[in-house]
Amino acid sequence: MNSMYDAIELVLFHAGDEPALADRYHAGQLASYGRHGAGAAAERTRELAADGVHMVAAIDAAGGVQAGMRIHHRRPGRPLPVELALADRCPIGAALDAREPAPVVEMSGLWVAEAHRQGPLAAAVTRTAIAACRMLGARSIVGCAHQHVLAFYQRYGAVVDAALGAHPYPSPRYATQVVFSDLVTLAGVAPAEQGPLERLTRHLRSATHLPLVQACA
Repeated sequence: MNSMYDAIELVLFHAGDEPALADRYHAGQLASYGRHGAGAAAERTRELAADGVHMVAAIDAAGGVQAGMRIHHRRPGRPLPVELALADRCPIGAALDAREPAPVVEMSGLWVAEAHRQGPLAAAVTRTAIAACRMLGARSIVGCAHQHVLAFYQRYGAVVDAALGAHPYPSPRYATQVVFSDLVTLAGVAPAEQGPLERLTRHLRSATHLPLVQACA
């Protein structure tokens, strides 16, 4: 791994407990999404209540957030971001209800700073977020994936719910579909990813910080 990544660590935190870090996270996500014409989507998620959100952030030695992903918990009266985005386009609420009673969480908003787009951060953050969902007790993940990133998420077990259609979200440039994944069986997860996910899940049960290298398969 390039030495520029030696000082980066991955941190799992509750957004309501770390508002300053959450603000730095949101600023980085907004800049990343803005480069792709999707800044409005990042702004909408920033307005959601922080008490139902965990975040995984890649933090450098200077405290800068270089990448991240959010984990949203579904609770009564607190719809997930995917529900807010697609409820008027498809029966996403019913699809989520069908996953109960197994706890469902949403993983969303993966972003990477421009300087690291070709590096290991996207995969490392995704692995750590999946492990965090398992550690937090979720049994299923829901998310959105457009045509440019679907293959990436399929490596981690994402399965398209074709019944929910494809949608021009967050802009007409994208054909976004709803995906689900099974955290219990890890069905569909690439064999090379299963060991790292198990290892990261065990790590997060005792510590919420880890060096980037530990999340790299």
